[in-house]
Formats: sequence, structure tokens, C-alpha cells
Amino acid sequence: MAHDGSDWGLMEQAAKAAAPPAGVMVARCASATCGAASALDVAEWLGDGLPLRAFEARLRCACGGRRVRLEPAAGDIPPVNPAIYRFR
Repeated sequence: MAHDGSDWGLMEQAAKAAAPPAGVMVARCASATCGAASALDVAEWLGDGLPLRAFEARLRCACGGRRVRLEPAAGDIPPVNPAIYRFR
């Protein structure tokens, strides 16, 4: 029996549902005693033409940590955590 490919659309939808939304990164506090993590939408920053590491300087943690790292979202994305915030 020949396969007509009719289930490919369902497989693509499932793959998109499993992938994180475009523009979502994970921000993690680099403080050894904290380690807070938060999902962060960086879609508005992508249009600025700067590398994302340039925006790490604009992130702070409520623990007082001034070093927050941006990482690609993969696997289980942590929820939005108000401890990680944008500093201008």
C-alpha cells in the first residue's frame, strides 16, 4: 500500500508545538547562591541588530546578582520569574 503523505501535516504541527516560541530565551542568574531562571521574550530585541549577549547587561536578578546569562530555550522552559527583570 502506497503512503500518500497525508499525515505529514500532523507531524509538522506536533513538532511546532514541542518547539519553544520564536524569540524565547532562558535567563539564568549567574550568582552561585541563587540560580533563578525565567523564560524571557527577546523578540523585540532581535530587531536591534545586536548580538543577544549585548543584552545580558540589561538583565538583573532580585537577589542582587548583576550577571544574568541568556541561553537558548530547549527542553522544559521555566515559567516567567519576576526575580529576573530588565534594567535600563
